[in-house]
Amino acid sequence: PQRDQFIGLRLRVPLPIWNRNQGRIAEARAGQKRSAAKLAAAELAVRREVEAAWSQVKRLEEAVEAYRGELIGLSDRNVALIKSGYADGLVGITELVQAQQQSANIRQRYYGALGQLWKARIDLQTASVSDPLVIETTEKQQEKP
Repeated sequence: PQRDQFIGLRLRVPLPIWNRNQGRIAEARAGQKRSAAKLAAAELAVRREVEAAWSQVKRLEEAVEAYRGELIGLSDRNVALIKSGYADGLVGITELVQAQQQSANIRQRYYGALGQLWKARIDLQTASVSDPLVIETTEKQQEKP
C-alpha cells in the first residue's frame, strides 16, 4: 500500500468590504488629539516662562529704582557730610573710609542688580520671542531640512 503524503495550508485573506478604514480614521483622530494636547502644553509652558520672566523683570526694576532713587543719593550725601566733617576735624579717617566703603558696596549692589535686570530682560525677550535676532535665527532653523 502506497501512502500519499500531503501538507495542507490554510490561507485567509481578509477583504475589507464593510471596514471602510475605520481603524485608520480613529488612529488619525487620536493622533490629531494628541498633537493638539502637545501644542496646548507647549503654549502653557511658554506662557508660564514669559510670566516668570516678566515678574523677574518687574521685581528687578523696582530694586534698581530703589537704588537709583534713594540709596545712592543718601550714600553720596553721607560721604559728602563725613568728608566735610573730616575736613573740619570733627570726624576721624576711619569713619570717612567706612562711609566710602559703604557707598562703594551700595554702588556695587546697584550695578549687580542692573546687570541682573538686563539679563532678565534678555530672558523675557527670548521667552516671548520678540527680539528680531531670535526670530531670524528661529526662522532659519525651521527652513533647514
